[in-house]
Amino acid sequence: MLSTETMTRPAMGSALQPRPWMRRSEAGFMRQPGLPANVLLIEDTPDIRELIRFMLETSGMQVLTAGDGRHAIEMIENWPAPDAVVLDRMLPFVSGDELITRIRDDAIWHEVPIVVVSAKARGDDVAAAMRLGADDYVVKPFNPIRLVEVVQGFLQ
Repeated sequence: MLSTETMTRPAMGSALQPRPWMRRSEAGFMRQPGLPANVLLIEDTPDIRELIRFMLETSGMQVLTAGDGRHAIEMIENWPAPDAVVLDRMLPFVSGDELITRIRDDAIWHEVPIVVVSAKARGDDVAAAMRLGADDYVVKPFNPIRLVEVVQGFLQ
């Protein structure tokens, strides 16, 4: 399994490159058969990001991480689409809501399932994210096993 260190933001000035586990199809980038699912995790709180990354990797997924909205936008614009995105709504620089909109407007990423993990727990907060294009919403604090089940449900 690849570590997140081999899949995180490259040094400044180096170009983002597609990874060998992905192949281009007419519909976008797709996982090759027999390889683990790739999940982009966008979370600014290091402890939460590490917990989610660990849980997803333990469940057999490869996890690419972004710690803020700007880094996530670079990935959306330059990287192959993952099999799923897990993101926080409250991020530095660019909000999770803006990222949902960018993903849904992107020609390649538009069909990627998006799972929001957020402390914004009011019904109107959840409804707003779903209207923007989120596929599911998990409220913090969350059960990590439940989050993994939600993500796996989109990878079937």
